[in-house]
Amino acid sequence: MLAARNKQINLEFIYNETKNHHKFSRRKLLPIVGNLIANSIKFTAPKGEIKVKLDIIQQEENLLLQIEVGDNGKGISKEKLQKLTKSDLGEDKGTSGEKGYGLGIRLVTDMVGSIGGRLNITSEEGKGTTAIVEIPIGL
Repeated sequence: MLAARNKQINLEFIYNETKNHHKFSRRKLLPIVGNLIANSIKFTAPKGEIKVKLDIIQQEENLLLQIEVGDNGKGISKEKLQKLTKSDLGEDKGTSGEKGYGLGIRLVTDMVGSIGGRLNITSEEGKGTTAIVEIPIGL
């Protein structure tokens, strides 16, 4: 991705090659993954790191696609993290002055929910953010 290259961010993709025979709708997954990666790039300082992990996991009787996007960016305060899940969005600036309004996360939350999935975001200010999406296979 050009934005990551411009900020000299190490963007690493890790996936479980033994489980790569499942098929997924690109129309549904690309906007989800793209928004999560774009947010990580926006809020990660130049020369930072972002890891994208893909795996198929068993949870009870269900198979799930698990997408994890983690960075060592500026992180999100607990207060702002709570607001991201509500409609009270404010402006935030990325590490290079990029504008952020939380709309990408709201869109991801809506898209994940529309296909029966879950989104969990954990963050610590100054240490980074990790977003984990779990989507049932077969939808």
